[in-house]
Order: sequence, then C-alpha cells, then structure tokens
Amino acid sequence: MDAADLDRRTRTLSGCIPPELVSRLLERGHVAVVESEARRGERFCAVACARLPGARGRQTDARELLAPYVATGWWTATEEPENSPRPPTS
Repeated sequence: MDAADLDRRTRTLSGCIPPELVSRLLERGHVAVVESEARRGERFCAVACARLPGARGRQTDARELLAPYVATGWWTATEEPENSPRPPTS
C-alpha cells in the first residue's frame, strides 16, 4: 500500500468499497462485515470502524486498523471522505 495508490482509489473510488456502501452496510447492522473488510485493507471500512461509537474504549483496535494508512505518510487516508454519511450512533 502506498500514498499514490490510496490517492487514486480515493479520487476514483475504484478498487475499493465506496464510502456510501460502507455507510449503508453499517446502517443495516452489518458491522462485522465492515470490520472484516477493514482488517483486509479496505480504507473506507477502516476509517468508518475507527469512528464507530463502539470503538470508544477500543482505541488500540482503531489505531491498528488505521496504522497501514498512517504508515504511508498520506494523512488524508485516515480522514473521513468528504460528504460521506456518518455511521449510525444507535
């Protein structure tokens, strides 16, 4: 994984699970699926999981999910995509 590849995937939403789909999965209660994909390297899933209310108190897990993206040096990779819906809070 490198910054250029992450940038391309973010701009084109190709080769990844788009943030809108991630939000829909979470809204429908498929947290385990999103977490599984996050651990497989899906950036939008990792960012969403790190922001889930259930992640509070599990900062180590959130850091582990985001670590590969932080390691690229491309900090945008750890940010929530613009205009993406927030994960549900209930």
